[in-house]
Amino acid sequence: MRTVSMGLLLAIACGCASQRDYTTGADISWITQMEKEGKPMCDVSGNPRDCFELLRDYGLSGIRLRVWVDPREHGNWCNADDLLVKAKRAQAAGHDIMIDFHYSDWWADPGKQKMPAAWRGLNRDQVVAALAKHTEDVLMKLKADGVDVRWVQVGNETSHGMLWTPKRNKEKKYNWIKHKPYIVAPEMEKDAFADLYDHPDNYAACFAAGYDAVKRVYPEAIVIVHHADGCNIPFVDYNLELLARYGAKWDMVGISLYPYHQRHRNKDGQKTIDECIETLRHISERWNCDTMVVETGFECVPEKYEEGRSRLAQVIRRTRELPRCRGVFYWEPQCNAADHYKLGAFDDKGRPTPIMDGFVEGME
Repeated sequence: MRTVSMGLLLAIACGCASQRDYTTGADISWITQMEKEGKPMCDVSGNPRDCFELLRDYGLSGIRLRVWVDPREHGNWCNADDLLVKAKRAQAAGHDIMIDFHYSDWWADPGKQKMPAAWRGLNRDQVVAALAKHTEDVLMKLKADGVDVRWVQVGNETSHGMLWTPKRNKEKKYNWIKHKPYIVAPEMEKDAFADLYDHPDNYAACFAAGYDAVKRVYPEAIVIVHHADGCNIPFVDYNLELLARYGAKWDMVGISLYPYHQRHRNKDGQKTIDECIETLRHISERWNCDTMVVETGFECVPEKYEEGRSRLAQVIRRTRELPRCRGVFYWEPQCNAADHYKLGAFDDKGRPTPIMDGFVEGME
């Protein structure tokens, strides 16, 4: 274990970041819940450690934290108060902070973007206003307590849009015919409020409202649009084209990079990595903006530790070589298979596995 016209669209779309640095980081949004439940967190020798500080030992300097709108039915984890606790701890440990807005009361991802209960029944202008107010209120809470925020995701994995509302035809599955057939959002329902296909104008209006709300509170924060499928250039372009067409802008595009989740089509995880690297290159060239791998993870079982280490190191090395890629964030590395999550990077005793060494090797 080591110590450790398209020109017009572009003009509309990109308030692109100009930073030239690179960050390795992690989303550890589960950490307060894990601590409350008595989960151990140790260094490789078994000595108890604070997770935020332990990650610094591996060279990480960024922490990503999700926030839900009203998760009272789920223990209130990842609400604004819980977010503030974690953000203050992250900042005290010397990390830069990314806030990931899930505009839902629970998980938001490519298969589910359920509208918060309090926003259902509102008209378009009211939903857009509610999203803006929620974004601004959460960020003002952080700012009032002295927290600096460097990056903000306006939505989580909004490949198919956001804020879906249940209507008729619940069996309908979307599958844009111009891109690869495995892309599908199985839980999306017809005429959902801000889905990518039926209502791209609503999707763009929501994103624009979030963008503007971020800039009102943290004018220098980098606003990210997050696409779940880093392997699919046409689909990423389709999403960004619609945002730009309807007047939204962004500073950075983030992607998810998960060989494990692409195994149904890319049995060799290397192909997934190669495709994601090419997507990052394409985004920066076509859309003239910075990029980042905002989520990645590798299968965390003993027989896969070395594979995970080498692939994480490879992803970091290769993204560092890209002129406009600004970093890699691992999703919930402090978890293990006993926590019912297969893609962490710690073992069941709360100790870092060799996968974590990939952070150090990738920066050499």
